[in-house]
Amino acid sequence: MAKSDLSVLSYDAFTALMCGNLCGAFLFYGEEDYLKGRVMSDLRSSVLTAEGFEIFNHFDISFSASSSLPRESIFASLSDACDASPLMQDRKLIEVHDIIPDKIPQTELDSIVSIAKKVGTDAVFILYCRSNELICDYKLEQSALFRKLADVMRPVRFDLVPTGKLISFIRRQLKAQNVFIEDDAAQTLVDMCASRLLAITSEVSKLISYASVNKNGETYMITDDIVRSVCSESASDELPFALSEAMMRWNLTAVMNALDLSREMKEEPIAVCAKISRVLTDMLTVKAGISSGVTVDDISKAMKMKPFRTGKYVDAVKNVPIEIIERAVSTMYRLDRDLKSTQTDAWVLIDGAVTDIYLPRSLR
Repeated sequence: MAKSDLSVLSYDAFTALMCGNLCGAFLFYGEEDYLKGRVMSDLRSSVLTAEGFEIFNHFDISFSASSSLPRESIFASLSDACDASPLMQDRKLIEVHDIIPDKIPQTELDSIVSIAKKVGTDAVFILYCRSNELICDYKLEQSALFRKLADVMRPVRFDLVPTGKLISFIRRQLKAQNVFIEDDAAQTLVDMCASRLLAITSEVSKLISYASVNKNGETYMITDDIVRSVCSESASDELPFALSEAMMRWNLTAVMNALDLSREMKEEPIAVCAKISRVLTDMLTVKAGISSGVTVDDISKAMKMKPFRTGKYVDAVKNVPIEIIERAVSTMYRLDRDLKSTQTDAWVLIDGAVTDIYLPRSLR
């Protein structure tokens, strides 16, 4: 295979390519695992056209630690799959699963790169990385690892779906069962599921079951209180729902408890800092707007934010002096600088900054 274009394909761009005679090697990565799985299913349907010949044309290679095969045998099977010719159809499909590119030995990474180089026009090769197998953070696409993979396979990034589309998806799934959901309840569900479709589909199923037991008539309305009592919060690389809620209540104990969860989930401290900073910056923008007499609708339009979410920010800052929020943003700026320039334990720095922001004045 010739050296690939290093530009990254989106989900929409890749699905458009699937309409043609798709071939070559591709790297699937990104935060949205549900869409990856759906695209993989569609690929199997479009490539494996010769019914009954799947054993000759479909190669599903797993590097799972639970495999009874030695690594040498798995690599031999992968190499053989690339050398095989498709039978009774034009292309073969090769899937590579259960591998963490930045955790495997360099020799194994080199072998995968070497094998991917051999992929020709008679094959579709997919290196399938779940969100926790290749962390899609701010520095991934500038890393030497990513460049090495992208030199031989086209990167396809599966980003989280925009909130508006997620809410529409939730409404469609519920409406099919004569169940409806209030605007603020739908937004809360998206937040609790960290905008991830896999978690949303699971929680929607819970809501449908709950509605089927409790509804008396033909339809049922899901409220915000029902979502909070029935649904579970998802762990996520995004700002956890519990942390954002605690921040908006200006509750130090709740914020520290939520940070403890982030630490247990081994989130990257600098990413946590960036996400906290974003919420505080949005708070400052909303506070400045309402202090200047700007309407909530105009603030929503200017910030490209749903009115429900803007309303939550308004409630969070209406009784907080703007100087307090400005000071919080400045504190996070200094935290970001210190995280990047000192050797002090990152979580100690974060705990200190958050305590400085949220500690009540009477205890300072």
